[in-house]
Amino acid sequence: MENRLLGFHVYSKADIEAFAAIFFDPKATQDRLYAALAPCVDRFKGLTVNERPDFRGQLTNRVTDDQDFSKYFLDWFFDRFRAGLKDPEPG
Repeated sequence: MENRLLGFHVYSKADIEAFAAIFFDPKATQDRLYAALAPCVDRFKGLTVNERPDFRGQLTNRVTDDQDFSKYFLDWFFDRFRAGLKDPEPG
């Protein structure tokens, strides 16, 4: 499943590592965590309308199934969707 998610090129292992460095920094703020996710959000916005639901479905499955650190990264990333990151209306 992880290879499938990585295949969308929305996030990389380097993104997870950068997020982890902030996550485990005792002086980290929520703003810094969200800033680390910003490039991933931008890449998500670059997916096609057909790729977005597939990515979301894979992300949802991964968040519920995974137990390693990338789960925390994906949990935060998934929360960005619930916090209002929506697909643009077809125009």
